[in-house]
Amino acid sequence: MGAALPKPVQPAAPTYNPEFDKPWRDFKWDQKSELKKHLEEFSLSNPDVKHIRILVAGPIGAGKSSFINSVNNVFQGLITSEAPANSSSSHGESFTTTAIPQVIVMTKVDEACPLVNKDLKKIYYSKKIKEKMQICHDKLGVLMCNIFPVKNYHEEIDTNDKVDVLILKALDQIVRLADDRLFNSSGTLLN
Repeated sequence: MGAALPKPVQPAAPTYNPEFDKPWRDFKWDQKSELKKHLEEFSLSNPDVKHIRILVAGPIGAGKSSFINSVNNVFQGLITSEAPANSSSSHGESFTTTAIPQVIVMTKVDEACPLVNKDLKKIYYSKKIKEKMQICHDKLGVLMCNIFPVKNYHEEIDTNDKVDVLILKALDQIVRLADDRLFNSSGTLLN
């Protein structure tokens, strides 16, 4: 009998790295005070317009009420629950062909990605979050620059600066887009 042949060496399975080496979106985590002040002092460009209306739409359980409450939490500096959950109606309408500015506030990022659940500051390093944003873009046509991943307050008993700054940035961009909508392409005010 001859000597046993050595078993072939199996190459190691490549390990999946859930994060990019560098953030795929620049984000200043220390801008909470600046964003909050800007929003508190914000006034619309058109003095004839007193208020802007923001439609918050999505399926039941998507985080609409939690986002509204989270915005309130940021400005109150404590956890509140003003917006009633699951108070949605079945009326829906597509705004994809209108000139209404569209954004996506992508909630529940902590549930979607373990990396982000562990460290919220990894949100713009996360391959999973970018992939989910790309899916939103592909399905709904909303520009990637108008998709804002956020973590809502839902279990916390105190506010958190990392959660706050993501919420404030989303709200700031929503308000800016709405204000920009007051002007048409020639730079004149819309009525």
